[in-house]
Amino acid sequence: MRRTPTTLLGVALVAAVTASGVAVTSGSAQAPAGTTLTFVERSQDALGVVADAPPLSKKGEFVGKGDTGIFPSAVLDATGRTKVGTTVVRCTFLTVTKRFFGSKAVCDGAYSLADGTLTLQAYVTFSDAPGASIAFAVTGGTGAYAGATGSGVNTPRKGSQVLSDTVITLVP
Repeated sequence: MRRTPTTLLGVALVAAVTASGVAVTSGSAQAPAGTTLTFVERSQDALGVVADAPPLSKKGEFVGKGDTGIFPSAVLDATGRTKVGTTVVRCTFLTVTKRFFGSKAVCDGAYSLADGTLTLQAYVTFSDAPGASIAFAVTGGTGAYAGATGSGVNTPRKGSQVLSDTVITLVP
């Protein structure tokens, strides 16, 4: 199965999480150490939006070196039934292969949650391997997630072009 860059980012890497719809191991006004957030992401646009920066991509190429892609996703609770937020991930492509897979990008993004935001960064090598996960760093947050740090993993769902599972672990 071939996945689009949006599916691979899921991340969102690429959106939002609310306490009512997300599995959280503990909770308070500020996310404590060891908090784990679990949710499902649904890509909102099959290809996202790509800005073709000079030098312009060759005809038939999805992206070229230096291009930037914006990939939005809806964030759903752990059951995948209730929307709890959104995420947007922006990737700048460093290298692009002819088949796209193997291309590398630096990505940053944000999850917009009912009780705050989480920001993220990742260095991504796009893979066509089924279920290839993308790891990312949590670099900050606002509201209940003020000063958040940690890491996350986004894994595409088997057999889906638009769904992925995300687990974020916050640390002190």
